[in-house]
Amino acid sequence: MLGFITGFMRPDDPETLMIWQVGVDEAARGHGLASRMLDYLVDTTSAQNLETTVTDDNAASIRLFASLADRHDAVHDITPLFTPEMYPDGHDTEYLHRIGPLVPNTGQDSTEQRHLAVVR
Repeated sequence: MLGFITGFMRPDDPETLMIWQVGVDEAARGHGLASRMLDYLVDTTSAQNLETTVTDDNAASIRLFASLADRHDAVHDITPLFTPEMYPDGHDTEYLHRIGPLVPNTGQDSTEQRHLAVVR
């Protein structure tokens, strides 16, 4: 397996896709796999918005979600969600990234779409 995404459509907001985790094997990093997997989810679900949480020290994830917002012409709001005072161990602040409304990326050719179906 080269990569995976875990997430769910929020039951209280069925147009919002909540991304819990994105993972890409070290050998596959730097080739846009995470971006293609996210685009596939946006293009094949009813998601109008995407949410995730990221700490400030996760530069790769911050870039990943900022580029998703750019590709889909969406607003990218970032607000503190879970602060250190809320954790028993002083965990870093988890920032909520809310991206939307999402516009499906129709620039992919059918070859790339077939590849994405295999990746998931």
